[in-house]
Amino acid sequence: MVPGSDSAMGEHGALGRIEEFVLAGERFGFLADIATTELGLRARCHEADPLNTLFGNRNQLGVLSSMTAWELGSSYASVAIPRWFEHTRYRKPARIAALLGDSLFAADRARTFVRNLQIAR
Repeated sequence: MVPGSDSAMGEHGALGRIEEFVLAGERFGFLADIATTELGLRARCHEADPLNTLFGNRNQLGVLSSMTAWELGSSYASVAIPRWFEHTRYRKPARIAALLGDSLFAADRARTFVRNLQIAR
């Protein structure tokens, strides 16, 4: 189901389709990152990202839950922040800035996925 253009989700023109594609890519990158991180932790590696080591850098459950918490927060922010500007004249620039930020975040996830895969082997 796709909401109409008058809903709170915004327009579904070209910018809306790009936004959906980027958000899907970001989610796929997270799934790939968390899967390869888990493989690395099983192979006796440790987590190097200090944001993901709330419960220790070798605690599998702690690292994966920290990653999930950060992902939930970034997922909410990537959708909610552009909506704050929905009824202002900065609507399009806010959505474009969010798309650029999400694209950079997805590219970083892809890079991390490749690096984790190389280390886990």
